[in-house]
Amino acid sequence: MKKTVWLYVSLSFSLFLIVQPGYSDGLLESLPVMKNYKAGRVSSYDRTGFNHDFLSNTTGTVTLAEIEGPGAITHVWVTIASREKYHLRKLVLRMYWDGETSPSVESPIGDFFGLGHGTYYHFQSRPISIGTENGMNCFWFMPFEKSAKVTLTNEGDLPIKCFYYYIDYRTYDKGDAGVLAQMGNMGKFHAGYRQQMPTHISEDYEILSATGRGHYVGCNLSIELNQPGWWGEGDDKIYIDGDTSPTLNGTGSEDYFCGAWGYGDAFYSLYFGCPLRGKGAPGSLWNVYRYHLEDPIPFTRSINVTIEALHGGAETDPGNNYSSVAYWYQSEPHAPFAPLPPVNERLPRGGGERILEITGAIEAENLPLLSKSKDTICKAQDMSPFPDLWSKDKQLWFIGKKAGDNFTLGFDTDEKGEYYLEGYFTKANDYGCFDVYLDGKRLNKFTIDGYNSRIINSGKIKLGRARLSQGRHQLKFVLTGKSKSSKGYMIGVDCLVFENVEKEDKVLLVDNRDVASYFTTEGDWIIGSGGQDYAGNVHWAQKGDGRSKAFWRPEFPRSGKYTVYIWYGADPVNDHASNAPFIIKHKKGMDRFTVNLKTNFGKWNPLGEFYFKKGYSGYVMTSNDANGNVLADAVKFVCEDK
Repeated sequence: MKKTVWLYVSLSFSLFLIVQPGYSDGLLESLPVMKNYKAGRVSSYDRTGFNHDFLSNTTGTVTLAEIEGPGAITHVWVTIASREKYHLRKLVLRMYWDGETSPSVESPIGDFFGLGHGTYYHFQSRPISIGTENGMNCFWFMPFEKSAKVTLTNEGDLPIKCFYYYIDYRTYDKGDAGVLAQMGNMGKFHAGYRQQMPTHISEDYEILSATGRGHYVGCNLSIELNQPGWWGEGDDKIYIDGDTSPTLNGTGSEDYFCGAWGYGDAFYSLYFGCPLRGKGAPGSLWNVYRYHLEDPIPFTRSINVTIEALHGGAETDPGNNYSSVAYWYQSEPHAPFAPLPPVNERLPRGGGERILEITGAIEAENLPLLSKSKDTICKAQDMSPFPDLWSKDKQLWFIGKKAGDNFTLGFDTDEKGEYYLEGYFTKANDYGCFDVYLDGKRLNKFTIDGYNSRIINSGKIKLGRARLSQGRHQLKFVLTGKSKSSKGYMIGVDCLVFENVEKEDKVLLVDNRDVASYFTTEGDWIIGSGGQDYAGNVHWAQKGDGRSKAFWRPEFPRSGKYTVYIWYGADPVNDHASNAPFIIKHKKGMDRFTVNLKTNFGKWNPLGEFYFKKGYSGYVMTSNDANGNVLADAVKFVCEDK
């Protein structure tokens, strides 16, 4: 009798330990229970005992782990240092169970970890979390009976500088018949990447198509806008076991991903989120996720998970770009995945979200409101849902009722002088006409008409030129009426720019993006991106004999003394030169400097003050005659003459 009871307890104990993955209910409750598995790990640690704990200069396909079963992978952690743009889309992760030749997991590594568009952002969910800084974690429970194999393929143009990883797993006793029986009945973990660029409004986007028996446990979906406006009205439709009408039919895309009303700010939670929240303008990037951990969707023969690909354009316009990873468990064998799209077809089409950056912008919504007309409203408004672009995605919104209504803002100048004044405003079908007064004097020569049939940013409007004393000044905006087509008396002020005339042309900036004009190269240079690069990218060259050279040649607007500054980014993998050579050619000859690129990165570093004649009279040069990688990023020339 005692023997029978012991066998029952032993079998139940084994099943409990296997069935309970890290995200199940009772996680803390189960911690005191003694475990009957052996913990294991495969990682990139330095086998020589030093600190080279990463794979380096990785090309082609490498095997990250081969594990003998029975067992389960319980955690994967990865972080990457690479100068390859979009490396998260160019590195492909694959997993194989029990000797299969067709992978059960196949996805660009970023999308597998919920990072769409080849870009990084932070979020936390129960199965996947991205820790700071760029630590990718996966806690999906991945059982296998005989073996597990994990590979990584680099389809980019550059070797991976550093690839760190952990693959944590558990193995079970091969002689435990109860464990083996239970594992034989478990579905194997699957994850598959899909994309359609562009989608079509008449055709639903397919997130998953699988045959066999299993259950769908969620997805992440990335959207790149080709059309302005809201993308999220498309209903989710899930067809199970051959149903010709949706077995499960939803009410809208953000509804399926458990948000509402077009989303507010970016957010994340255990089972759903919108960690990458774009705008309504073409080029905007979004990512949303929904994990069915509490409510898996089972199928016995087949499942198709789809979503309508609606957009804000006309029916004949091309749709937005969709890409996704679906996660599910099923019995083997699975149907082979569709071929992964070629690497160049997986990249964002628009190069990322457009951002309105206005040098010297003073945000109107941040200025003090000194006065306004009675019964009017003046407040900040979020402009990110609209297709056009606004500085900092906001405007100061004035809602008047009639001609003569007005509001006054205060601003301060640090030094007296002659200033150019410019403004960026909103135009729409209910905006009025207005004048601008500076310290009581009308500034604009022509009345500004805020009417437009759709909501747009006016772009730069020159208001005039004025001499300002140091201290507080007032700008008054007065409604003069409205055009015949306008429906209202509103004013929208995006931002203001005050340019000191006496400082004009005193700062010259030459970035490595100014290719073939003010920035030129000789020899072998690679364009990449890394931490704290100026404007997001940099040219770099491997150490060599000095044949790879980079030149910054500005056109000096006047003769005089200029302080020269250089900018370079961080050194995450400790391969930058500590003796990078810089040469400055100026009126009096040449000066040579040696710069340690391992320190003082992410800021302007002065090299000295030099005299340059008007025109193309001098330059700054660097080369790869150094003991490490050399960076060619940005150079700034500041005229010191009054």
